[in-house]
Amino acid sequence: MHVDLAIQKAKLGNLKQLYKEGFGRIALDIPDSVEALAGSSSDIRLERDDLVYVPKMPTYVLVSGEVSSQNVVLYKEGLTVRQAIAESGWILDEADLAHAYIIRVSGKLDSTEGKGFLFFRPNILNYRLEPGDTVYVPTKSSKLSMTWAYLSDGFEIVGTILTTALTAKTLLGL
Repeated sequence: MHVDLAIQKAKLGNLKQLYKEGFGRIALDIPDSVEALAGSSSDIRLERDDLVYVPKMPTYVLVSGEVSSQNVVLYKEGLTVRQAIAESGWILDEADLAHAYIIRVSGKLDSTEGKGFLFFRPNILNYRLEPGDTVYVPTKSSKLSMTWAYLSDGFEIVGTILTTALTAKTLLGL
């Protein structure tokens, strides 16, 4: 019984910590009218002690990651990812444009992952941006260099085993 009580207290402590850290934050796309809000996925029920925070509308787009100059680009109507990256000096050699993504101002991620098929996959460079969005271009993964590292380690181990075996044979006269 004491063990069960201790487990329940620990779970309660974890829940309190999650509450303090902002557990339950929700980003919503609020429609322009109350009529459009009714029945939509953004029509949520507020509870006691809930807070509603409406940020100011930014006038910029942030470009980050493997670009020549990580910076803030002034938002213009119709701004695309291609234009924002171009204003940041374009991408670096180690940039992985195929896995680039957009962090929307609402907090949602937008990318080309899982969209389209083979040659019919959309191009992230053509995506339109909104004020406050962040474009992130990651570094290419180093799968090839990791493969070479594993092969090198494997050859080193085999070489050490063979050297040890030859040394033992020579010393023992086998």
